[in-house]
Amino acid sequence: MNRRKEREHAAQTATSAAEHAELMERINQINLLRESNALLRSEASTNKQRVSQLESELSSLSTQMEPLKQRLLTAEASVEACAAQLEQSRKESLHWQERNQQILSKVSFYNLQICFFTESLRQYDRVDPAELQNLRTQLEEATRKAEEESQRVLAEAENVSFPFLSFECS
Repeated sequence: MNRRKEREHAAQTATSAAEHAELMERINQINLLRESNALLRSEASTNKQRVSQLESELSSLSTQMEPLKQRLLTAEASVEACAAQLEQSRKESLHWQERNQQILSKVSFYNLQICFFTESLRQYDRVDPAELQNLRTQLEEATRKAEEESQRVLAEAENVSFPFLSFECS
């Protein structure tokens, strides 16, 4: 009986030792889970704060970007306006170049007439005073017309406005 009690006791001790080891293992696992849980909560809290900070920065940057977008739109509109004014000025310049060429052609024509009249006078030693007066009158009239046309064109050119010169492209 002693042996039997010893065996039962030994079996009970072995079972108790196994249960104790198993219990200790569970306690260690629970402690590890608790530590892991605490670490994960801490990381989650830190990440939450970081997300909040980044959202705040994003909001701030978005707010700062709005005026810049408006300035960009304004600058693009100014560039388009300047380009349109430049094109208009180029067209006006071309118009005045053509007009100047027309006037120069007229002046050249009048000069040819003067040369023709002068040559006519040289070819004929004898000139009728009435015809000479008529030629002088025509010459004076052609010169006067050329000067008037030149003055009129100069006055028109002075009145031409070049808006791009007064417009600030910023």
